[in-house]
Order: sequence, then C-alpha cells, then structure tokens
Amino acid sequence: MFKKLVGVLVCATFLTACNSTDEQLSVGEYDDENNVIFSQEVITNEEEINQFKSIINEAESLGSQPNEIPKEEPVHIVRIDNQADSTIVMYVSIWNNDNSTFIISRGFNNEENSFLLLDDDLSKQLSEILEID
Repeated sequence: MFKKLVGVLVCATFLTACNSTDEQLSVGEYDDENNVIFSQEVITNEEEINQFKSIINEAESLGSQPNEIPKEEPVHIVRIDNQADSTIVMYVSIWNNDNSTFIISRGFNNEENSFLLLDDDLSKQLSEILEID
C-alpha cells in the first residue's frame, strides 16, 4: 500500500513539473514619474506565455510597419522573466493604435524599423491574453 501511495505521489509530482514553467509574464505601465510599475499579478500559465511569444514572433515575421512611429511612452510593457535563470526572456512595449490594433516594439530598441503593427487578429489575441483594451 505504501509503495502505491509513493508511486502515485511521484507520478503526480512529475506531471505537475512537466506542466509548470520557470517563466512568468508581467504587464507594466508608466507612472507619472516615468517609472514602469509592473502588476503584482503575473501569468505563469505556459500555454498563455507561449501564445504571447507566438504573437510577437508572427508579428516579426510579417514585418508590418506602422504609418507613424509613436512619440509617447508605451501604454503597456510586457516582460517575460525566467525565474530559474534570473533572466529577461522577452521585453515588449505596446502602444494603442487608432483603429483598435496595437503597435509593438521588442526589446529596448527605438529604431524606426523595430516598430511593428499588429493586424486585427493578432491584436485581439494579445488583448485576450493580457486582458487589455
């Protein structure tokens, strides 16, 4: 009986470990003093984090540039951290566009070609994951 219980616990621990990730996604906004304040609520769901990464990667592969480069600070900052490695995996700035789409820039780059325009579908997916408008 004891061996069965230990076996079940080992299997449960293994399945939980396979489903977890060391990565967490945080959403931040600029305050009045130009500091980025990240929400205490983080996304740790591996599927949602991978979906966010896929949206950004797809936007980069499409390479759609906005007509105008945003002059103001981004509305949202998204950071994916790997807690185990103490590294930033991805850093994305997000601006609202006039027609309910988003403009993004990955990393700390402000060069014109680093700004990408998300289409309606990618913008909708991004809104749903991050719960933003």
